[in-house]
Amino acid sequence: MDGTAFRLAGCVSDKLGERGQRCSTRSRAGRLAAMVRDGFAWRYVRYDEPGEFTAAEREARDGKRGLWADPHPVPPWEWRRAKRGTATTK
Repeated sequence: MDGTAFRLAGCVSDKLGERGQRCSTRSRAGRLAAMVRDGFAWRYVRYDEPGEFTAAEREARDGKRGLWADPHPVPPWEWRRAKRGTATTK
């Protein structure tokens, strides 16, 4: 990250019941993009505005930064599904 302060709110749930952290700064989209670009957050394809975080994720993957340093990272939504015993294979 570039050193800009940000705040993580408590655990929140989206309309599907998925839990996560809410990030707030003066430029929320900019902070989220920085987190994705640095490999500290996943781009949730289902809710990604057209291309909003695609380039940031590609940059993190190419640089093997953060979670992309793992050769087989597991998205949190797949990890939770597996924990519930309803994992699907792709």
